Amino acid sequence: LQTGEMKQFIPYDGIYVYFRYDNEKTIMVVTNNNDTYRDVATERFAEILSPFTSGKEITTGAEMDVTKSVKIPGKTVFLIELK
Repeated sequence: LQTGEMKQFIPYDGIYVYFRYDNEKTIMVVTNNNDTYRDVATERFAEILSPFTSGKEITTGAEMDVTKSVKIPGKTVFLIELK
């Protein structure tokens, strides 16, 4: 998504999250800079996530529930197209 808006959240515990969105799509980018898995609670992103319940990780095609948390391996970036 190269057009539209961007919303960043302050990194916390080695996790950086931002969103790119326009009228048609919303992409959530989650970066885990830690060496191990993290379970990233999504409540602090409610201002963007509130209309969405799931997403598809773009690079793997994996479907995921984003209502409570996102589980992400260490040293990984997820690109999640929200639905």
